[in-house]
Amino acid sequence: MSSELKSADLEGEDLSKEILACENKVYETFLGPQPDVEAFQKLILPDYLYITHNGVIWTGEENIISLKSGVAFSSIEIKNSQVRKLSPTSALIVARVLIEAAAGGHDLSTETLTSTVWVKQDGRWLAQLHTSIKVAQG
Repeated sequence: MSSELKSADLEGEDLSKEILACENKVYETFLGPQPDVEAFQKLILPDYLYITHNGVIWTGEENIISLKSGVAFSSIEIKNSQVRKLSPTSALIVARVLIEAAAGGHDLSTETLTSTVWVKQDGRWLAQLHTSIKVAQG
């Protein structure tokens, strides 16, 4: 294998680790009885959009209102993640996410397929677009 290919592989591996860490940071802001809204806001761009699992497009502010709605996330696990470099300053992660959550005594646990577009600004990765869809049962 040429040194250029080895270098590209290492760069891709580093990017994958970095983007997966960013994705985990976002989910960590959801955990516990109250979401860490301030930490979440530091991880998204001002024009961030979220396409929910039921087909609604939310702005960052609408996503925050939802986070404050009383859903308690007890665990979130990212599985089978794949990262793709889109440009020198953008990347995409696609993953299966297992969520354990409840609200008002109702179990809201689910398994989703998600994607997030990350953009690097001033040396920091920030989320621009997040999509989520429930895994088909069958």
